[in-house]
Amino acid sequence: MIVNLTKASAQLGFKSRTPLQRLLHDGFLKDYEAGKVGRQILIEMNPEGLPCLRSRIQALTEARVDSPLWEAVKWQWEDLAAYANAFVDFEKLGPGPWTGEQWKLLDNLMGLAVELLDNGRRYDPNDFKDDD
Repeated sequence: MIVNLTKASAQLGFKSRTPLQRLLHDGFLKDYEAGKVGRQILIEMNPEGLPCLRSRIQALTEARVDSPLWEAVKWQWEDLAAYANAFVDFEKLGPGPWTGEQWKLLDNLMGLAVELLDNGRRYDPNDFKDDD
């Protein structure tokens, strides 16, 4: 998901954009930059092939109990399981062992579920009902 620095900072629990601006200026987040719109710098929260932005920043900073960056995720594993189960067609996926492509699909679906939950969305079974 691509967002501006203000939104990325808020999602990571920072009170301002300053920590992200410093890390960008020092070159630590160059792989996460996604361009500019006017004066706004855009940043990729979950770039393909790289750790998510939170993990990258955690790797660059000290763990501090009072830092929102190190708070536990705000969703439960049951929420993740509910989304993942709604996304997966187990009849088509078939029983294991699975191929690399099947694992890639599962990984992508889990990533989508985590992104939805990280953005404050909770599982609603009505999201997956057909509108027939």
